[in-house]
Amino acid sequence: MDSQKLVDLLEDAGLETRSYSGRGMYGKECVAFTVSEGELIGSIASVVEVCAVNYELETVSEFVKTLKRASTDQMGRDGVVVYFPRYEWPS
Repeated sequence: MDSQKLVDLLEDAGLETRSYSGRGMYGKECVAFTVSEGELIGSIASVVEVCAVNYELETVSEFVKTLKRASTDQMGRDGVVVYFPRYEWPS
């Protein structure tokens, strides 16, 4: 899966993607999305559902592998940023 495909999957699930530079990334920007902590599990489930309905099984498997390597940071109050350090923000 490339960065643009990841962005497309996240946006197909209704998530607003953004660039993010997380811990230990030294200014390098990657694909990310921000949600409230209470919406985190539901948001991830929505992406898996979109994969299952609109894409091949291989894409679902790719997303699950990608998700296992995702990181999170607290964004204050109730916000969480989920970011994918191995997926550079597409230019």
